Amino acid sequence: MGRLQSLKNLARTGLSRVASTVAKPGRKVGYIGWVGHANLGDEAMADAAAHLLGQRPEILSTPRVEQMLAAVRLGGKARHRRAFVGGGTLINGGYIDLVERCLDAGVAMATLGTGVGSPGFSAGESAFDSRWTAALNRFDRVGVRGPHSLAKLHDNGVVRAEVTGDLALALTPDAPLASPDARTILFNTSPGQTAQDVANLAAFDRAAAQLLGELVADGWKVMPLAFHADDHPPIAAVLAAAGMGGAPIYQPRHFDGYAALARHASLSLSVRLHGSVLASMCGLANLLVEYRGKCRDFAESVGMESSLVALDGFSADAMQAQFAALLADRPDRGRVLHAACLRYRTGLERYVADLT
Repeated sequence: MGRLQSLKNLARTGLSRVASTVAKPGRKVGYIGWVGHANLGDEAMADAAAHLLGQRPEILSTPRVEQMLAAVRLGGKARHRRAFVGGGTLINGGYIDLVERCLDAGVAMATLGTGVGSPGFSAGESAFDSRWTAALNRFDRVGVRGPHSLAKLHDNGVVRAEVTGDLALALTPDAPLASPDARTILFNTSPGQTAQDVANLAAFDRAAAQLLGELVADGWKVMPLAFHADDHPPIAAVLAAAGMGGAPIYQPRHFDGYAALARHASLSLSVRLHGSVLASMCGLANLLVEYRGKCRDFAESVGMESSLVALDGFSADAMQAQFAALLADRPDRGRVLHAACLRYRTGLERYVADLT
């Protein structure tokens, strides 16, 4: 971040915190996460954190900004009675500096359904940063998304970790929202960044276009769903290839908007991880493209490993077979997924209650 941008960030964050203090005095709860970038999955997780905490947590800034704000009691222990490393796959190289800054400033810390590994198409899987071991062993509690994240932490000396499920699961409705007999499918694809990801996704997109075209010919409706503005071009290309050029693409901003669409559907096919997370919460049987380790982490946490579509070495025939099995058993699969998500909701509520 450039010096001018850093100063703007400092001023904006500081003024916001002064205003927040005037409106409601007292120490706050901090939140580390990728928030404010119009990504549905990240916003759903931030909303879930607010739901669990009974208040909107304060988003923490860069290590330098937090250090400077701590000097005037707008950051650090004087400001934040606790900070959570929130939803998303954040236990990697991207956030460790901020976490160490918070710990050194005396802030009590815990994770909240956090994942370990690559955050997505922007980065491949990399070696575990050993600084996280020392940092996480200073946390009050370490709750992670799924069994793969747990195994990575255990393998690297973090002994007190536990699986709490993806943070978004805290918003799971009391009853499934999906319409099991509806002939409507939610569809998402996403752009890659590396040459290999782009090539793999092109193969998936071709197969998805063929599948969607066949469904429409059989009387189904497709509801295209962007989780971020970046999804629009690849979704539009798939729709055009499937004979649905110009069809509207939905882009809900929060979980409520997604849930309103899910009520009309019985299936979901998604590249975005939270396309599967939110579908499962609503009781939608779904297939998820396994583009990074975080996808299997979530899938194994809710028992849907057989619904992972391999992106490396992608096979259109294999996806067709997975989809046929899903189609034949969609009501039961949806109910099982919702029940698993509901159990995690209960666990997340208990986890936060024990900390607060």
